Amino acid sequence: MIKREILKSIVATKAVAKPVIRGAGNGGITFIYHKCGKRIEFSNNVLNMLDNPDYVNVSYSDEYLLITSTEEGFPLKAMSKRKVIYCAPLVKEILEHYKFDYKNQTCFTFTDIDIVEGEEKTIAVKIK
Repeated sequence: MIKREILKSIVATKAVAKPVIRGAGNGGITFIYHKCGKRIEFSNNVLNMLDNPDYVNVSYSDEYLLITSTEEGFPLKAMSKRKVIYCAPLVKEILEHYKFDYKNQTCFTFTDIDIVEGEEKTIAVKIK
């Protein structure tokens, strides 16, 4: 049992908890390159933009990553409330193309996402 006189010297913390503010945008795409798993995670909003596909194709330019809903390609697997692509070579290729240092950071999330005009079930992810 703790003696009451010991508690007199205790000081309350001055730190204040900040509220967690979640973005209300189109959601995001996260690249994870970690020794425990390499994958691309899609938010539910992004999946809705693609009409909830089972497969996607991935291509890229200097500024954009394009994701297209297809009948075949990279399969999307369920993980919790999201869907993911488990493909280490794909994740590595994309991170190297955009020159991200994945050796010191394991997660990269992008939220600037829009539907490509004239391309059915294709989104463009702005890579900054």
